[in-house]
Amino acid sequence: MVERALKAMFCAVFVLGAGLCGCGFFRSQRVAASAPALSIQYGRILEKEVWLAGGKIGIVPFRPGDNVEDYERSRHAALMMVKGLAETVTAVSNKFKMVYADKSAEADFVINGHITDFAKNTWWQRWGLRPVEIRIRVEGDMTDRRTGEKVLLFAEQKTFREKGMSEDDVTYIIGENIGRFIAKGR
Repeated sequence: MVERALKAMFCAVFVLGAGLCGCGFFRSQRVAASAPALSIQYGRILEKEVWLAGGKIGIVPFRPGDNVEDYERSRHAALMMVKGLAETVTAVSNKFKMVYADKSAEADFVINGHITDFAKNTWWQRWGLRPVEIRIRVEGDMTDRRTGEKVLLFAEQKTFREKGMSEDDVTYIIGENIGRFIAKGR
């Protein structure tokens, strides 16, 4: 009798364990790396001579694109990207200097950008015990203010999970990567 109960309990535990593993309950939680990537997804210098000369840079705050659903969160993310970009260019580059709103008329170059993707995984994916995943993509350019010609183009995309890093951290890193590309060309 005891042997039969132990077999039934073993079978129940085995079935429950197999079911949980198959549903992804014990799946490892991947966390975004804490170290920033050293390059951007896409960057191209169109006017190398103009870029090499350097100058003063003004930044137009990045705008959310048409397909971006969460407007307020994407605006905040855009400001964090601009902050990361400006601080990195200031810290890394000798040939570029950042100018802000009060002196924007002095800028030789203007950086324009927009967020083209800012999305979370769907509710049914989160219901399936998957970690919350956020995807952010930004595209933009740096334009010579005197001629109106585009000096360089850039695009950066990151996908991260909310565990381990905040949304602000990731959007700041995106800005740093873009700033590093603008300052160094890589």
